[in-house]
Amino acid sequence: MLIYIFSFLLNILIGLLIFKGKALNKSDKAKKWYLYLTVIQLTVLAGFRGYYVGFDTDSYTEIFNRIAVSNYSVLNTETWLEIGFVIYCKLISLFGGNAQCMIFLSSAIINISVCRFIYKYSIDVFMSVYLLMCFPYYYYSFDIIRYFIAISIILFFYKYIVERRFIATCIVIIFASTFHSGAIFLFAFYFLYKFKLNAVNTIITVPIIVIVGLSFSELYIFFFSIGDVFGRYIYDSYWFGGSSGGYVTAIMYVVILILGIIAHSINRSDRKHTELISNDAIIGILIVLAMSSILFTRARMMIRIMLFCLPFLAVGFPNLVYVAIKDRVTKDNYFVLTYETLLIKICIMAIALYYHVFMLLNNVQNIIPYYPFWNN
Repeated sequence: MLIYIFSFLLNILIGLLIFKGKALNKSDKAKKWYLYLTVIQLTVLAGFRGYYVGFDTDSYTEIFNRIAVSNYSVLNTETWLEIGFVIYCKLISLFGGNAQCMIFLSSAIINISVCRFIYKYSIDVFMSVYLLMCFPYYYYSFDIIRYFIAISIILFFYKYIVERRFIATCIVIIFASTFHSGAIFLFAFYFLYKFKLNAVNTIITVPIIVIVGLSFSELYIFFFSIGDVFGRYIYDSYWFGGSSGGYVTAIMYVVILILGIIAHSINRSDRKHTELISNDAIIGILIVLAMSSILFTRARMMIRIMLFCLPFLAVGFPNLVYVAIKDRVTKDNYFVLTYETLLIKICIMAIALYYHVFMLLNNVQNIIPYYPFWNN
């Protein structure tokens, strides 16, 4: 556990030294240096982990070794594997890499993509990295490697969603789904970009959440009886019971949604502080996150949706708490905190810190004890 605490505190120290307590309105050079060091730090910790750090690391190691010595025949016996991931592993083996190389390269791809996403779209990269490290995104990347590579592909090409390029978005989602078929569900986020927080959408959204929550079992059977695309996930503990999330997680994300709505009501300008997304759409994503966390108490598969929401929470929450003010001389926007939004920022960072400690104490994803690969 100590290595994760040290890593977290080290990142905070690096941020304080680079930004000197003022991450906003800093030069791109400072932001780049901070994010470069963050990528290195997170990648080394995740990429050098041993085979039994995380629930699935040893399984991915075994799968890689089988792919390395076969001619894609593993697809016949392991029908849950996607062709993109198999080709990815095969290419690594052809260039002389082993399973540890795959783990390290995957960790690099995952951390580079999310830090690049933060650099391009966050107005406060220090706060974004803090939230990302405190919530489950980083620790879960030790396990669901295929899914995180799929998320990384979408984050790399997120500009196509921003630019409303439908065909390009479809191509990206299809490519991502060759690493994990669950990426198909993420296409729904294309439509969240234009979400508006108003009375009509609220009246529509609340009943949908209630209906989905009450009839989740029936909906799941209907959708997955259409085809066998998701194979082993049908009638499986992935959907019922198993190691699904607890009420602490659900309550936390509901509270975060409430804080986001309060911040949105205070910061009514709804300017796009970056080209990422409007404040209304951020609330839409927080609604999806809260709803998924409630369903997660019954179905652990919902963690997939929650994980994809987390980079948007990390990047979007600074949009909600920082008020954009236009300089009368330069006509450029600069960002400030009001007393109310400062209080909300303190609350969200305190909640995040609590959840970080909660995850470590409960050994989320079996990441404790940590040991490097040379001690395998």
